[in-house]
Order: sequence, then C-alpha cells, then structure tokens
Amino acid sequence: MAAPDRRLRAAAAAVLWAIAGLLVTALATPLLGAPFFMFQFAAVVGAALQGGFGAGLLAMALSGLGFFALYFAPSLEPFETFRLAAFLLVSTGFAWLAARMRRALAAAVAARPGPRPPRRRPGPSAPSRRSWWPSSATISAARSAPSR
Repeated sequence: MAAPDRRLRAAAAAVLWAIAGLLVTALATPLLGAPFFMFQFAAVVGAALQGGFGAGLLAMALSGLGFFALYFAPSLEPFETFRLAAFLLVSTGFAWLAARMRRALAAAVAARPGPRPPRRRPGPSAPSRRSWWPSSATISAARSAPSR
C-alpha cells in the first residue's frame, strides 16, 4: 500500500506546485509587464524533485493548461503556440533532470553504510583532529623549559 500512497502524495505535490507557480505568475505579471513561464519552470522542477518524473510532467501539464486558460484563451496566436510548445519541451527536460537528481540522491543515501556519528568539536576533553598542531600543554611546557 506504500506505492499508491507515494504516488498520491507526488500528484498532490505536483498540483500544489503548479498552483503556486500560477499564483506567483499572476501576482508578478503586473510588475513584470507580461506573463513569463519562469515560475512554471520552478514549479515543474520542484514537483519533479519532490515526486519524480511523473509528478514533474503532471505539474508541467497543469501549468501549461493554467497558463493557457489565464493568458492565451480563447484563441492562440502563432507566437503563443511557440511559447507554449517551448515551455512543454524545456519543462520535460527540466523534469527529467530533476528526477535524475532525486534518484541519484536516494541512491547515495541508500549506499551510505550507516548513520554517521555526530561531529565532535575539539574541546578540553576531546583531542584536536589537527595532530600536526602542538597542543597548548606542549606549548606551555616548551616555554617553561630552560633554554640550552
């Protein structure tokens, strides 16, 4: 039952990423002067990093449909068709790259031999990791030693 739950979470994340991208685009459009796909690209990458390639493709489809409905509908001019097609093509590549990064990270974490011990800072009870550096006790002993 873990796989359907994971897929459902990935799909929900993709929907939320797409909505967030469209919302930020709608808020930024008056400031930028025109709608841009840059926030939809971020939504696709975020969804693919969180849920995999399928989630990235779902976010891409929802972002493309939402962008069409908000800014291009009811008709689609030739330059708008080009922008939408370029978004779909580049987003597919971004989703693939982000999904590969996600798989590589999961493989690296799985290949680790075990939990790493916490890093200890050198203190009075812990010896310093820099064995080439003389300790304060060695320095004070050298200073108090009679010179020859």
